[in-house]
Amino acid sequence: MSSTNRGGKRTEADNYPSPPWTVWRLLERLGEQLPKGHWYEPCAGEGAIIQAAQHHGLEGVTWCANEIREAALPVLQKFVDDDLISLGNCLDPSVGARNPEVIITNPPFSIAWDFLQLSLRRWPRSHLVLLLRLNFWGSDDRQGFMQKFPPDTYVLPNRPDFRGQGKTDSIEYAWMHWKPAPRARDFGQISVLDSTPLEERRSAMSMITFPE
Repeated sequence: MSSTNRGGKRTEADNYPSPPWTVWRLLERLGEQLPKGHWYEPCAGEGAIIQAAQHHGLEGVTWCANEIREAALPVLQKFVDDDLISLGNCLDPSVGARNPEVIITNPPFSIAWDFLQLSLRRWPRSHLVLLLRLNFWGSDDRQGFMQKFPPDTYVLPNRPDFRGQGKTDSIEYAWMHWKPAPRARDFGQISVLDSTPLEERRSAMSMITFPE
């Protein structure tokens, strides 16, 4: 997901890899609260989130992944076993992991709302962790849903660079965490993750394979 140059040409399948440091800050804060076991990345791309989690030292996790672009598979297969990778649209109910403990992804902007609703229905016993624009909270169309099913929100104080061009995005982002059912509640917690020094953010980008 990226809001930069929203009126310009976008990458194939809205593919904007998540900078590794965004995953590291999340796992530092939330990692111990998430169960081990099968973790599913439904919009995996070349595996930026998976690679970042592995680099962070996440243990006890077996990754499943789905990607819509066949061209990304040779890179993704370096981090996920072939038999745990699916190829298809993440909105297709027949695609992907059956009962993952955790679903974590940076969904394409164009399908983020649809994917969120589908995921909460399809995987009621899973933790759902999505990297979303902070203003995802602010839509009148989503007001009723967000009021009834508020996630815990972990704000990134630094704007990500999703293109690897040394320019940050035009808006703030946060990881939003929906716990397993029952999900209806009165409110969710909000906290700000640690800041990431510019040098670390820049050096971490070398881990990412960007689409051409």
